Amino acid sequence: MYTVRSGYNLAILQSLKAERCQVSGDWGSMWRSQVAPKVRNLIWRIGRGCLPTRDRLQVCHVQCPIHCSLCDAFKESEWHIFFYYPTSVACWYVAGLSHIVHNRCMRFTIAGGVLTFDGYLCARDRRGFR
Repeated sequence: MYTVRSGYNLAILQSLKAERCQVSGDWGSMWRSQVAPKVRNLIWRIGRGCLPTRDRLQVCHVQCPIHCSLCDAFKESEWHIFFYYPTSVACWYVAGLSHIVHNRCMRFTIAGGVLTFDGYLCARDRRGFR
């Protein structure tokens, strides 16, 4: 029997199955990883593409300067913050992950692709986030 509730539940179920709501990668491994919850949340936000960087804020019509507030040389994007900013590069190097991150930056076009839990950087690599 059709009810408003059953129709609503069906609509929600179908919208959750939509491709736009799914992000590739082994996110279950990320959520089960033994890291601080704020680190998992940050990686999830990067993977979903929902960090409030200045370039993303401007797309959402928020009036703010586009350049990085730390170096003022480049537009503030996920790529700049996590993979090009000198302090970030130094952190990846100190953590022993610079060669892995560099190789993955060459393969992916979005920042989330570099950090997804597809078994290369974070899930299986002993020097990864575990």
